[in-house]
Amino acid sequence: MTDRRGIVHVLLFIALLAMPGIVSMAATAGLEPEVTVDPRVELVSIVFYLSGGPAYTQPSQYQPYRERVDRWFSRLKDHPAVRYAKELRNRYGIGFDAPMSLAIRVSPDPAMRLLVPLDPGPQSFDRRWRASTVREFLKRLRAFRRDSNFDAFFRENRPLYNEVVDRLTQAVHTELDLEWFPKFFGAGARQQGSFHVVAGMLLGGCNYGPSTTLDGQLQRYAILGVWRTGAKGQPAFQADDMSTLVHEFGHTYSNPVVERWLPKLRPFLAELNRRHQAAFERQGYGDADTVGYESMVRAVVGRYLLDTGRAAAARAHEEEQKRREFLWVGDLTRLLGTYEANRAHYPDLDSFMPRVVAFFQDWIATHPAPAAHR
Repeated sequence: MTDRRGIVHVLLFIALLAMPGIVSMAATAGLEPEVTVDPRVELVSIVFYLSGGPAYTQPSQYQPYRERVDRWFSRLKDHPAVRYAKELRNRYGIGFDAPMSLAIRVSPDPAMRLLVPLDPGPQSFDRRWRASTVREFLKRLRAFRRDSNFDAFFRENRPLYNEVVDRLTQAVHTELDLEWFPKFFGAGARQQGSFHVVAGMLLGGCNYGPSTTLDGQLQRYAILGVWRTGAKGQPAFQADDMSTLVHEFGHTYSNPVVERWLPKLRPFLAELNRRHQAAFERQGYGDADTVGYESMVRAVVGRYLLDTGRAAAARAHEEEQKRREFLWVGDLTRLLGTYEANRAHYPDLDSFMPRVVAFFQDWIATHPAPAAHR
């Protein structure tokens, strides 16, 4: 999510912490992120889980929590909110990160007020949402929250949430360097705002990086799925998860840069998407623009790992991108090393983007499509 303060935002933050049942380890100074289990994320996840959405019914889900959800909510599988979530997925493709893009834009209290304007258009929402579908889903979601007594469920699970927040906070504060982002992205990305790390209890291996602007302040979110367990079956986090947080927070910095250059990038991204469409669709990436966003942020993660002394992790990261058919990410990571070595000439990533456009053009020209994709 995207962040930062301002008087009105501080009031919203205070209200969030004061909400009955909210579980949080608040930021303490500088760029320290707030670590939470967020009732908005949990509520939306539960509705989409009940609807059968593939991103919300993964085998990697933390099973003890899934069983608690089943016991409390299974009687509501035919609730209007659940039926509408299924319609949203089937008709508009609203799944994976799209539900989370809505969750962070509503207030955490039972009124679930929209915090951003819908006119003109759902401001900065995932583009799969429409104003009419946002209004309709929120109406049904409020009813689901009331009919299911969700707030009582959230309070009942507070001990588990506390344990998850404690474990995740320890990993975040030990391993994550948020100061790196403004240094890397440069003057054009200096706006800081607030950082929020959210444990998505029902997300399994899925992770999301939505962001929004509230009262002129950027709110950056990294929503991390809970799936790994320790020796006694308790939720666990480790250093590897911090690469995921870098990825999700990185989106909030790199996506606006890529978006400004999409008119020049799209011909090359479209060709890469065509060549690897099946693999990308399996990962939830359905269009050329997303290939651009994902390529850049994966290269950014590579630079972060190298700059923070994790060369072995950087090599493993590059190999993982090849397995996911982002074959060019390693070379793009090395190209961004040229950017970092010449900051007097390139004050921010935007100023380096002509080199990135040329990189994709050259990649297409020098790496013919495999025979199966011609």
